[in-house]
Amino acid sequence: MVEAQPILVMRDIVKDYGEGRARALDGVNLSVAAGAFAAIIGPSGSGKSTLLNLIGLLDRPTQGTLQMLGADVLALTPGQLTAFRGSKLGFVFQFHHLLPGFTAAENVMLPLMAHAGRERAGMRTKALETLALVGMEHLADAAVPKLSGGQQQRVAMARALAADPVLLLADEPTGNLDTHNADEIFTLLRRLNQDKGLTVLVVTHDSRLAARCDRRIEVVDGHVRP
Repeated sequence: MVEAQPILVMRDIVKDYGEGRARALDGVNLSVAAGAFAAIIGPSGSGKSTLLNLIGLLDRPTQGTLQMLGADVLALTPGQLTAFRGSKLGFVFQFHHLLPGFTAAENVMLPLMAHAGRERAGMRTKALETLALVGMEHLADAAVPKLSGGQQQRVAMARALAADPVLLLADEPTGNLDTHNADEIFTLLRRLNQDKGLTVLVVTHDSRLAARCDRRIEVVDGHVRP
C-alpha cells in the first residue's frame, strides 16, 4: 500500500504574540497526509486554536516553514494567500456565523460570490448540490432563523464545502450542539472524508468523538506530541 503524500508539512513552527507574552507554539513539527481524518486535542490554552489558525493561513508563524499541497505558502503575496485559502481550505466553527437575513442557499453562495466578485451563473446550482451533500437541499430557501442548531451547522458545513476545498478545518464544530446533533455532524464529516477523500482536521474537547478519528494530534503547552 502506497502511503498518501502529505497535504501539510510544518517544520520548527514558533508562534509568539509579542514581547513579554507567553509563547503559543514552540518548535512544532507536523505532517498530515492527504485524506487524513484527525482530531487536534489538548487542554484549554494549549495552543490548539493557534495551530489551527496557522494551518488555516489566518495567521503567520513567528518562525518556521509551512508547506501545503507542496507550496511554500508563507512565500505567497497577500492576494495569492487569499486566493489559495479561498480555493483550497474550508472552515467550520463552533458557532455557525450564518447571516440571518439570507436563506440557507444564499449563505452557501456567499463565499462563491466573494471569490468571483459577483454572482455568476451556476452558483445557485452549486449551492443546492452542496446542500444535498449535507442533507439540507429541502431547506435551501428557508431563512436561517427558522432552522434548528443542527440544521444551521449543516448549512455552515455546506458553505465550507461550496468551493470544493481539499482540506476542511473544524474548530469545535459540535461544541454548541447536543449529543444527538453532535453525533450527526461528526458522522457527516466522516462520510465526506471517506466518500470524497476530503482531509479533515477537527479541534475538539470531546474525547468520545476524538476517539473515533484515525489520528489524534495532542497539543500540550505549545508542543505537539508525536
